[in-house]
Amino acid sequence: MSAQVEEVLGAISQGRTRQEARGNVIDALRLLLKPERRTPVDPDREPPDLPLVS
Repeated sequence: MSAQVEEVLGAISQGRTRQEARGNVIDALRLLLKPERRTPVDPDREPPDLPLVS
């Protein structure tokens, strides 16, 4: 059995039963919507020089 949230790209999963597939797709949705952990930015650090390409 597979399940997906059509409104959210990538929110798809599967399970042996309808209930398991539903629970798994909810877990997938939570992972997709979970904010990424990022390293705090040092305000005194200079940004890197990046070449401009056109």
